[in-house]
Amino acid sequence: MPDLRMLLDEVTGDLIPRGDELRHTIDLAQRRARKARRQRLMAAGLAMVIGAAGIAVAARTFAKKSTPPPRPASYGNGVIGFVGISHPVGHFGGDLYTVNPDGSGLNRLTRSVYVTVNVHFSPDGQRIVFAQSTSGFDSTVAVMNADGTGRRQITGGPPAGRPSPIDEFPSWLPDGRIAFFRNAGGGPGQGMWVVNADGSGARLVTPGWVPFEAAVSPDGSQVVWMGDRGTGTGGEDLFVAHINGSHRRRLTSDPATASMPAWSTDGARIVFMNGDAIQVIGSDGSGRRTLFRCTGSCEGAGWPTWSPDGRKLVFTVVHPSAGNPVHVRSTDLIVMNQDGTGMHVVASVPFDACCPTWQPVPR
Repeated sequence: MPDLRMLLDEVTGDLIPRGDELRHTIDLAQRRARKARRQRLMAAGLAMVIGAAGIAVAARTFAKKSTPPPRPASYGNGVIGFVGISHPVGHFGGDLYTVNPDGSGLNRLTRSVYVTVNVHFSPDGQRIVFAQSTSGFDSTVAVMNADGTGRRQITGGPPAGRPSPIDEFPSWLPDGRIAFFRNAGGGPGQGMWVVNADGSGARLVTPGWVPFEAAVSPDGSQVVWMGDRGTGTGGEDLFVAHINGSHRRRLTSDPATASMPAWSTDGARIVFMNGDAIQVIGSDGSGRRTLFRCTGSCEGAGWPTWSPDGRKLVFTVVHPSAGNPVHVRSTDLIVMNQDGTGMHVVASVPFDACCPTWQPVPR
């Protein structure tokens, strides 16, 4: 693997954002989020009309492959993947990197792919699924090997005369398929889809349902997402539902916005951001507590994710450059125990980074 210092020197020039570029990127992300919310509201009427039919289709689809293949009894912790954000005009995304849990072996897997904020290792640790963008306002789902080879786009291609849909928030199902959500602006094809990892067998299973920052539980039975609490204030809470969209329930109700949820390995708990704090809550809404709060030189924390063995969490903390709180100078990749103790920096990179994912290693 390339020397750490040489690699950092190589990527620093094209990844460190200027202040204006970062402001532009933040504006793009905010506009995209507002657009996504408007499209979800437009689709609400459609979802209510066809929701019952969609749930029935989803139930039949998942019943066909309800038994996952045998899995090892336990997992070790492999490399940690993350996205190094670049800031070309019109894009929000970056390239995929991996690093060992001890901070060694920083490795850049992609170049100018514009990977967005949805990245996950497969249950066996051999592949990575992610959403990628070409314009900053479109998105498709792609899969590649854990070493960065064999990248393949598995969704995309809008119907003739229609704008490109936004395919995002992919998650692996236990049987090796991938669930993702297609935002088509309320048009045909909007909703939750499943597809084989080679791109075949794509099927719309829950029409009209497009939850934001959605994540499927490890056993494939539930979905957690951030959703509008309906107060008109723009605040967001965490919601959980069955994989087919039924039995929806709210887990949080706070002034702060709940976001970036991720499931524990056993599916019993969910870690998430609540404003500037990392919190954990049971999937039934119990046992909520704070593990970390962004203070001091911390410009922002985010994207907490569980280790495959269920004992640790990894997340990012960004720090501004001196005298310029907008220009992000570096990002720390931090690991802590599941109870919030034992916090330490795994790696520090001189650019904006997000979205860590941890590779399972079968024992």
